[in-house]
Amino acid sequence: MKSKFLSGLLCTAFLLSFKVGVANAKVDGYLVKDTATNTLYEYNEQKLQKNKVLHNDFNSKVSKFGIYAVHDTSGKYIDYKCLQEEKLKDETSFNYNEFIKSNKGIEIKNLNIKKINISDIIKKISVNSGLTIFDRYVKVELNTKHPDNYKVTAVGNKLKYDKKKHVFKGIIYSMDEDKIKSSIKVECINPDKEEVDKKLIKEKKKVENKNVDFPVIKACKVINDYEVKLIFDKNIRLHDNVKKPTANDLKKVFHTNSKNNAKDIKINGNELTIYFKSANELPEGVAYVFIDADVLEDLNGNKNDDLNYKISIKKSEH
Repeated sequence: MKSKFLSGLLCTAFLLSFKVGVANAKVDGYLVKDTATNTLYEYNEQKLQKNKVLHNDFNSKVSKFGIYAVHDTSGKYIDYKCLQEEKLKDETSFNYNEFIKSNKGIEIKNLNIKKINISDIIKKISVNSGLTIFDRYVKVELNTKHPDNYKVTAVGNKLKYDKKKHVFKGIIYSMDEDKIKSSIKVECINPDKEEVDKKLIKEKKKVENKNVDFPVIKACKVINDYEVKLIFDKNIRLHDNVKKPTANDLKKVFHTNSKNNAKDIKINGNELTIYFKSANELPEGVAYVFIDADVLEDLNGNKNDDLNYKISIKKSEH
């Protein structure tokens, strides 16, 4: 078992090595195939580096099933064995960009794609009257088999875990319920103990013809605590060239987790401005903005796949 786990780590290191010296396209995701259920597990490279729980789950599956394919920023899925063989021929002169020019990639057909969304670990947040008019009683419930393996804070204060009721709770000295909810932070204490719960797995079917030409997010401007502007490398518009976003569209644009969805989005050429509700302000520090598939399209009608972009927020600047 130890050798299998080590092989998983080596696979990770081997895959990450494709990023070195690549000016354009680079590996940004990995697929692990469960041949028994014909299921593909897809992992985002950036999230793997930042989240130990996700990384442990990845290594566990790699040690059992091996790597099926890698995904790159050009939009292709590349057969892992083919890529490995090509790189090992001459590691010093291997050029990923040159390789993918002659490799059409593989098609992902009739397979279940499962993505792990760690941000969905928060199941429920309740804020009720506290001991006085100046404080609130806060309860947080998590989507995990091991809630006692987590630390939960609200407005910087640690909440106590109730083993009988399986919730985190505490009295927070604040009257602002929206501020309390947006400040909730969850931290895994011991990643090696954590098992990724099935409730954290988001299933999504991929279309056969994956879009390879959709514009890329190049930059971001945080306007204030409720407004952020994403800048693409090409002009974009709303799906099907509609003029205004629907309520369902706005649910698919959010930060941190799906509860913090946008109240409006506006497009001007290659700039997408996202407006969040006052209750869903951007948290201080690092956050991710998510745009689910098929919300946007380029001027040729190619719709977007799932997008996410890391942003940094400094409250003192606003």
